[in-house]
Amino acid sequence: MKTKIYALLFFQLILTVTGYSQMYILNEDFSSATGTTPPVDWLNIVVNGTPQDEWHFDNPGAQSIAYPITEPFAIFDAAYYSDNQQTEEVALETAYFDASVSNYVILEFDHKYISGSGSICKIQAKEGNLWIDLVVFNSDILNVKHEVVDLSAVIGGVTNAKLRFLWKGNGSGFWAFDNISIYGALPLDAGISEIDNPVPPIGSGNQTVKVRLKNYGYYDLNTAEINWSVNGESQTPYSWNGNLAYGESKGDIAIGNYNFQGASVLKVWSESPNNQEDPNPYNDTTTVNLISSLCGEYT
Repeated sequence: MKTKIYALLFFQLILTVTGYSQMYILNEDFSSATGTTPPVDWLNIVVNGTPQDEWHFDNPGAQSIAYPITEPFAIFDAAYYSDNQQTEEVALETAYFDASVSNYVILEFDHKYISGSGSICKIQAKEGNLWIDLVVFNSDILNVKHEVVDLSAVIGGVTNAKLRFLWKGNGSGFWAFDNISIYGALPLDAGISEIDNPVPPIGSGNQTVKVRLKNYGYYDLNTAEINWSVNGESQTPYSWNGNLAYGESKGDIAIGNYNFQGASVLKVWSESPNNQEDPNPYNDTTTVNLISSLCGEYT
């Protein structure tokens, strides 16, 4: 069992109890999958091809797949077990899941794709009896890449949603993926993800305080108020204006100056995204303990 799933489930529990942040709808790292047997209620379907044309979870061709993908993971390895001069079309379908918690539903996952001879890969959502293309891959992804896919238009608010990962090819290349998360995003949600300056150890004296603002919400972030304090003493707030899409961040935002002397606690937090209340206070704030560097001659 992968240890990463425990942290994710603990995080999901916190979010569910507080009701303030993203609601995770489906999390899957294939820890329970073996051989060609997918997780419970997932389906491994040969649409066209021979019986051995199935998704595997044991990396039978020993393909080199880098972190954060870790075994077991899902892979269709056409080069290893489907090089039979016949085309194959194989689907790995999720279990049905309830996406009615939000109209703004996001998919994130990690993958590597080697296209081979004209293969194509798709992620599709089921709408009634039809499968709707959400994203299509037909060019090599040589290094593991983290993908973010907006599912809102097709399954946002849907109670019986389903996705499938579809490989179509002819006996070469492979597609591997892992760490699937589907969650309902909040419309507005901003936070300070990092303090860029100062960082310990620091020299005593005047320093420009710079931070990174991140948009965790579904809507574009255009304005936010950035507040900060040193040793509990509030400083002049900074009004930020710009444009950040979902998941984007802006670093080195200079919010003010301070004459740091000795050990200090610098706290920075955001408020009022797009001049509205932020419903998720748990990612607003970043704090750093600053320690002055030593100087002079020592024996």
